[in-house]
Amino acid sequence: SKTELLYAHLETLNTRWFEQLNEYLEKFTAPEDKILAIFDFRIQRQVSQEFGGCPFIKASAEVPVDHARAFEIINRHKMNLRALILKLVQRIPQEQSILNHEELTDTIYLLMEGATVTVNFQKNPQMLQKAKAVVERLL
Repeated sequence: SKTELLYAHLETLNTRWFEQLNEYLEKFTAPEDKILAIFDFRIQRQVSQEFGGCPFIKASAEVPVDHARAFEIINRHKMNLRALILKLVQRIPQEQSILNHEELTDTIYLLMEGATVTVNFQKNPQMLQKAKAVVERLL
């Protein structure tokens, strides 16, 4: 069915996205550098896809409300990204930040997601670059 194809597509997209991200992050060692590199990864993806936006956010806007499994896949993708950020934040000594690990993680995640949505309709990477600069100061 079309619905099952959608679920399979989202699962495949999720797997490929994290494989590409993890490969991109391999060249960095410090957690701060890896966090900032996630922004660079997102910028490169948006530029190469002509600012098409996040396919998971786009799918969540188009999928009917009763397709709970699609929203579960989308939410898992987003929360796995947040979990990765948290894992990296936890490697940073907390005294370096005015925020605790959870607050810093949520701040980074929300800046990244909000900037990704904004670059989609502005059709340039400026907001992701600004979000990265803010996060760099917080780290």
